[in-house]
Amino acid sequence: MEHEIGQLRRASKARVVLAVAMVTFMSMLGGLMASAQPASAWAWDSHVLLNGRAACGAGLQIKSLYIQGANGEAGYASLGTGTYTRAYSFQFNRVPTSTMNVTATANCSGTTYRTSFGLNRPSTGTTATRNLCFAWSGLCLI
Repeated sequence: MEHEIGQLRRASKARVVLAVAMVTFMSMLGGLMASAQPASAWAWDSHVLLNGRAACGAGLQIKSLYIQGANGEAGYASLGTGTYTRAYSFQFNRVPTSTMNVTATANCSGTTYRTSFGLNRPSTGTTATRNLCFAWSGLCLI
């Protein structure tokens, strides 16, 4: 009888060890699978968040920033706090695979200034940074 009880205990202990090993293995496998997920950065993802800092020179205050893409997407950028230099962001949803021309128009203390630049889909992530300087006579340091 004692011999049978010893065998049952060893079998139960082996089952517990096997169950713990299986749970540990599945946890590790799940962690590996979760870490293998991409960061939503695909070459075919046409969503690009354009952001950066915008500044008006000569003591002019930046009042608004209008962004227009050659693909027809356009609107006012969200502006952060500040007076002369402000953070901005604008969400594009249909950026083509080739370079797209973007025009930024700033209202600097009632005077309109415009600049254009090329925008590409980022190679990693979905954010592109471009600092914009308006009404500067020299080097723009933002």
